[in-house]
Amino acid sequence: MSFQFNSSGMPGDDAFELMSRGGHLLTGKDTAALIRNLRRALAAAAEETYGVGFVVADGLAITCVAPRDSDTLNFLVAGD
Repeated sequence: MSFQFNSSGMPGDDAFELMSRGGHLLTGKDTAALIRNLRRALAAAAEETYGVGFVVADGLAITCVAPRDSDTLNFLVAGD
């Protein structure tokens, strides 16, 4: 499942809640684990030169793509 944002600001708690609900429907995984790992992927992307972060944990594979020269943010969520 893919979530895309076009904004100069980061998504708020409501956006993470929505992504976790959608991810739960897709994977059947716990929404708390989804929120935790979505935030971890975002933090990992912020540390990388090209703005790509990966998290594989709790039976989930989450990628966050946050290009430095763009106001876009993409999350990809899949069951591990």
